[in-house]
Amino acid sequence: MAVVYTKAEKKNIIIRVSLLVALLIVLVVVIVIIVNSSKTKPGIVNISNDSSKHSGQLSDFDLNYYLEEEDLAKKQIQLERYYGEAFDKIYEQITPYEDVLGVNNIKYINDHPNQDIKVDSLLYDYLKKVYDLNPKYILSSSLYDYWQSMIYFGDVNQRTALEPENDQENKDMIEYFVNTSINHISLEFKDNNMVKLNIDDDYKKVYEDDIYISFNSFYDAVVMDYIKSYLKGFGFSNGFIVSENGYYLDFGMTSVTNNSKLTSKNYYDGYHILKLKANYSYINLYDYKVFKDYPYYEYNGNKRSLFINYDTGYSLDIYSSVFYSDKDIITTLSNLYKYYNNEVNINYLIQKDNKIITNDKTVTSDYLGVEYVE
Repeated sequence: MAVVYTKAEKKNIIIRVSLLVALLIVLVVVIVIIVNSSKTKPGIVNISNDSSKHSGQLSDFDLNYYLEEEDLAKKQIQLERYYGEAFDKIYEQITPYEDVLGVNNIKYINDHPNQDIKVDSLLYDYLKKVYDLNPKYILSSSLYDYWQSMIYFGDVNQRTALEPENDQENKDMIEYFVNTSINHISLEFKDNNMVKLNIDDDYKKVYEDDIYISFNSFYDAVVMDYIKSYLKGFGFSNGFIVSENGYYLDFGMTSVTNNSKLTSKNYYDGYHILKLKANYSYINLYDYKVFKDYPYYEYNGNKRSLFINYDTGYSLDIYSSVFYSDKDIITTLSNLYKYYNNEVNINYLIQKDNKIITNDKTVTSDYLGVEYVE
């Protein structure tokens, strides 16, 4: 028997159906808005890759790329994949902490001193490039690790107790490393990508539980340099990459707008303005007085940082500064060390005693930011 509705019931049904249809229309509109707003638009786009094997470490770097309208979605997907591939490749080669199956990486070299080891040409070339700039950049791992542990020490009182002037063992370690250890450890480069980490028995006794070699402060520079070369190999050269430590590497930006900019972190008197140049590399060093969470601290009027003066074993006296060069980021970082040792004069902008000091006459403002212009 068919159901019979009264006029009032029919009216209620029509109202309910109408409300349901209206609700569905609203939901569709909202979904369309969300989808459209989530679509990548032309311009400088942040590229991420959560599927990287080592995504935790990848988060220390920030890749940005200028994408045009044509094939935008396709190119973004390709960039994300290549970005992850590049990082995984270089990380597995240069990590001093992780064994990687089938890879004779820096960890493997440290575990097999005084042996000839065949390594990937990628690792061989970067090791030799940095080593040739200054062997101490590679061989300073024990000294670097000591200051790194001090900088990130959670208990200030315990850290004070471990300061070299309060701990004779640490003071002796620094003096030994600076004055003696360089004569007991070396890295030998042979034909066919063979390397040999030469370590004397006396040095082994002192540092047997330490990492003998690593890229130390050049780690970011090597990662960024390789990612740049890897992406350029696939034709992607219109971007830049930044590390949390303040390193900036331009791939050769050519398509930018007046609204595209990258600003430096805040200084205590505002921003500094510095116009970026294509194919340049930049290194921003932030003063410890500005950022409590940045890897600097002060002890008895002396700055402690990971920018080490290898002739003394203590930190260089670095002020808030930006160094920039048309060289690759590895060379720029090496020149930064040489600059503070009065060996070279590279492009720089330094804030010292509330004054801006620069050898670039085009920088004249009282505040510094970083921006792209057409």
